[in-house]
Amino acid sequence: MDGSFALATKRRRGLRLPLELPVLIDRAGAKVRAYTTNVGMGGAFIKSLERPAYGERIDLWLALPGASLSHLLCVVRWYDDSGFGVQFLQVSAQDAHALTQLMRKSPP
Repeated sequence: MDGSFALATKRRRGLRLPLELPVLIDRAGAKVRAYTTNVGMGGAFIKSLERPAYGERIDLWLALPGASLSHLLCVVRWYDDSGFGVQFLQVSAQDAHALTQLMRKSPP
């Protein structure tokens, strides 16, 4: 499948902050380092040469400001030539709090 289908189906529901944070992507045991270009309460865009398939579940390790290393289960919702967008599927209370604090610091 090419990225055009995935791009046509993306629908973001929440605010995203332009923010570069280092991440570790775990795809079936294969680990790759990358970084975010934006982060929101429900997901993030990952700048990476990796191209997980639309609908693929990945483990994302992310250092959120004010929290320890966060482990987030995600699903790939779209991709393009620069990376891919994920939706967070499971977010702990601590990670949700860190994301909320991060979003509150965003300019109006």
